[in-house]
Formats: sequence, C-alpha cells, structure tokens
Amino acid sequence: MAALAVLKAVEARAEEMPSENVAAVIQSLSPELADVLSQGFPTEYAAFKSAVAMEIAVGGDVEATTMRVLLDLKAQNAPYIAKAGDTALAALATSMSDLYRSVTDADGPQVCAEYAIHGAGAMAGTDFAARHTRAALSNLATMLQAAREGRDHPVERRAATDAEWEAVAKLSLKRGATSEGFSALAQGVADPDLCPSVVAFLEAAQGDVGAELVRAEVLTLFATGE
Repeated sequence: MAALAVLKAVEARAEEMPSENVAAVIQSLSPELADVLSQGFPTEYAAFKSAVAMEIAVGGDVEATTMRVLLDLKAQNAPYIAKAGDTALAALATSMSDLYRSVTDADGPQVCAEYAIHGAGAMAGTDFAARHTRAALSNLATMLQAAREGRDHPVERRAATDAEWEAVAKLSLKRGATSEGFSALAQGVADPDLCPSVVAFLEAAQGDVGAELVRAEVLTLFATGE
C-alpha cells in the first residue's frame, strides 16, 4: 500500500508538469524519435511523455526509460517492417549499418557484437551508453518509421527465393562478410566478425528486385528477433 501511495504521488506530480517540458526532453534525446512518435504513434507518445515526466519528477534515468518504452513499442510494431516500402527499408538498412560501424569504430568489433546480440538494454548505465544512446535511438526511430509505413501503407511482396538469398550472401562475402560472422549471428553468439558481416550483407541486399526482397526479410528478422 505504501508503494502504491508513492506511485500515485509521483503520477500526480508528473501530470502537473508542463507538457512542453516533457516534449523538450524527448526532443533533446532524439528529434527523429519525437517526430516519429508524435506523428505515427500519438497514443503511445502520450504514454511516453507521461513516463518521462515521472522520471523527471523523481530525478530518474530519462534515457533508460526512453529505451525501455521505445523497445516495447518496437516489439509491438516490428512485424509491420515486412510490408514497408523500399525507400523506408533502405533508410533502415543504412541507419543500422551506420550504427554498427560507429560502435565498431569507437569500441571495437567484439563490443559491437555484444551490443548486436544483447540489444540496447546492455547499454544502460555504462560509458558505452553515453557514447551511443543517441545513435541507437535514431536507429530505433528509423525502424519505427518503417514499421509505421508498413502498417499504414503496406506493400505486398513475394518471398525471396533460396537463390536470391544465396546471391546476396555471396556478394556480401566479397564485401567483407565471413562464414564465422554468419554462423555467430545464426547462433546468437557475440563474435568479432558479426557486425562487419551484417553490414556487408545489408550493403549487398540492394540494387535489384531479388536483393531488395531479401533485405525486407532480413530487416524484419533483425527487428523481430526471430
């Protein structure tokens, strides 16, 4: 009962905060995120602002709350990525590649692999978080934008063939991917070859219809964690 009373007091304080202050905090964390949430997920955005307001009221961790709420939203909407348009999927592939390159350049391929396997939750409370949270939020915002497009303007696609997957895989090997990286990704093992292999695969998954079908499927797999 005491915990419930504290929670109600915090909620009351949060409701008293000017909404523009909460919106400003979210905007400062990630302008892309604020835009996607306000335009594509208004109900969720209202709940998001309430959660951030609660953290401000108690001096809590706004960025950690942001990641938690956003990851929950991503999990609910990730399947829609399969039906996003090619432009949105190209933007998502670029955003993901840029994030993995940034992490690799700053912290090395092993740390990038750990991040790729364990997700954004592994960033909380570390120096790693301070360096990469904004980039991760930007990537997740791009993912949500693709999901929104797939939800509101679905594109129907046939499944990529085995030959199309094989063609992309072969090209990615020429671009720097390795069989060890692919094996680590399939097994959920953090291997230094993992991030370079993912980046090479995403770069190879473009340029023709078959490759773009593979891109739609692999990005959906990455987003849903399947």
